[in-house]
Amino acid sequence: MKRMLLFFFLVSIIYIPVYAVENILMVYKANLTYSNGKIDEIVNLFNEAHEGIRVSALEIEGEYIEEVEKLVFNGQNMSGKSYPDLILMDIGDFQEIEDEKLLFPLDLYIRLDEFFLDDFFYELTSLFGCCGKLYCLPVGFTGNYESVVSCENGFVLKLPGDKSEIMAWGINNQSYAMEESWELLKYLTLEGQKLLMGDDGYIPSRKSLIDF
Repeated sequence: MKRMLLFFFLVSIIYIPVYAVENILMVYKANLTYSNGKIDEIVNLFNEAHEGIRVSALEIEGEYIEEVEKLVFNGQNMSGKSYPDLILMDIGDFQEIEDEKLLFPLDLYIRLDEFFLDDFFYELTSLFGCCGKLYCLPVGFTGNYESVVSCENGFVLKLPGDKSEIMAWGINNQSYAMEESWELLKYLTLEGQKLLMGDDGYIPSRKSLIDF
């Protein structure tokens, strides 16, 4: 009888299900108004809400595009960190990164997930597309609420002449965790933006988050 109980105990240990955790690395440029020390808070909240995904964030100082390319092509950078899945960029970075074909087009995920873009300011999403495809989802820009103009169809934006801090997230087209990266990207464009709403000088990319 004891042998039988021991047998069933050992079998139960062997067949305990093991759930894989997908590790995601997101990278962003140092000294951005957008990040403002809250990236870690956003990451912690996401990790608490998503059991099978573990996100870490890497702040990059110095030549951002050069360091991102090292990460994408070599899987490492000066800090010895590994491969990025999500990349935060401003409009100037996007043009360089898109030229290198580093980003995965989001259109398929948007269609399959019924993730409608109507809530995003077109004035922002249009900046991060190319050849009829959308490569990044914007998260906002530094400015003031005079940039937001009410009209009969809702709100429109008057973008500043200096667009250098219009920020967006894109997915590395070499990522091995596309679906998990997409889940994180959606979270960053809604829940992540809510954390930044109290910051002076930050305008979110989604109309539903505008509150005068």
